[in-house]
Amino acid sequence: MENPIDAIRDPAVSLHDFVNKLAVIIGHCDLLGDHLKAGSRSTKHLIAIKEIAQGMAAELAGYQCRGGSDRKALRSNVR
Repeated sequence: MENPIDAIRDPAVSLHDFVNKLAVIIGHCDLLGDHLKAGSRSTKHLIAIKEIAQGMAAELAGYQCRGGSDRKALRSNVR
């Protein structure tokens, strides 16, 4: 069952948590990339994953920085 506190959490906090998780994914991509052969198919897939995560993190971080009006819009969309 869902925690009632989670239902009323500020969407900005959830957004911040998601950006942090993307940073972990990016870091793990870097670590894994050190063990792969340059130019291999796996390396190419890993680079794609990392670039997508970086783009998402940058977009969400920008959204976080825009301020109150965006947070109100996000909050109304979540409910």
